[in-house]
Amino acid sequence: MKTSFMQRNKTFVPLAVAILMIFLISGCSGTSWNPFAPKSATSQNGEPFTTNVHTGTDGIVLNFASGSPPSTVYYTGPGTPFDIILEMRNRGATDIMQGYLYLSGYDKNIIRPLIISPFGKTLPMFFTLNGASNFNPEGDYTTIEFQNDIVDWPSGTDSYSPVFRASACYRYQTKANPVVCIDPKPFSSLDEKKTCRVANVPMGGGQGGPIQVTLVEEEATEQNVYFRIHISNAQAAGTVYDYTKVDPLYPDPCPFNIQYRDINKVHYSAPSFTGNDPHTTPTLVGGGCKPESPVRLVNNQATIYCQFNIPAGLQEAYQTPLNLAFDYGYLNYIEQTIRIKNAGSS
Repeated sequence: MKTSFMQRNKTFVPLAVAILMIFLISGCSGTSWNPFAPKSATSQNGEPFTTNVHTGTDGIVLNFASGSPPSTVYYTGPGTPFDIILEMRNRGATDIMQGYLYLSGYDKNIIRPLIISPFGKTLPMFFTLNGASNFNPEGDYTTIEFQNDIVDWPSGTDSYSPVFRASACYRYQTKANPVVCIDPKPFSSLDEKKTCRVANVPMGGGQGGPIQVTLVEEEATEQNVYFRIHISNAQAAGTVYDYTKVDPLYPDPCPFNIQYRDINKVHYSAPSFTGNDPHTTPTLVGGGCKPESPVRLVNNQATIYCQFNIPAGLQEAYQTPLNLAFDYGYLNYIEQTIRIKNAGSS
């Protein structure tokens, strides 16, 4: 039997009203997603906006803009200009408040550089760049434009090919929080169902800086827990040095004349656990770890040994982060050769 138009209409109207009510309720609930709202408010599913900031092994990343500097410049007379545009981004997790940028590798009697953006800067150039955060997951970015003038030319020279090196020197910090097991009875039966057991903690992928924790080895007795903390310089082309050398007022500052006594030095804070309850919180034995801070990297690697006392009254095993912090100076650089050919009369 065919359904009449009126019957179909009686079914359609309540359905339409119900759909309309759903839209009205959603619009008034305050949980609708606004694509133009700041990322710091909520994510699309209503949860807080978060980013895995403490990952990766980058600090400052440098790059010459495409075509600037040019591969070949033609000298036509005193004052011949050419531009170099440098891109710089802080991809790590540390805000840089005292960084310095240098341009080197050329004869200053032939080429005179002038920083025209930002205006009025001279070399070395001081810079600040915030690192990655929940609200700025890529880190701060800036460009520096150099207007270079060829002010003189050696007679009888057909070409000159200097290597322009842009160097960034800055202080940085790596924080790592490997989750370890504190077990007052590590030799109890393996059949016992504990929330955790003493084991090594691999730490791949970096923690938001060029110095990374790669592995934390853990051993324990009923009185003590022992850690071997392995760190490394994750960037083969980057140089670690004592962070006091960041200051250009320091004798022979970075990046020039860095001595062996200054390189591969990493300062570290005493490892710790959150809280200070003497009944549950392990305490560092002997006042510190070995070797003492700063530790020197050998072949870009170092190991730190630490011993903690386990509280005597602790009965149960539990997991907790081991708080680690490393401070160091770092040097990144980028190079490009520019061929300057004489097209003048000299």
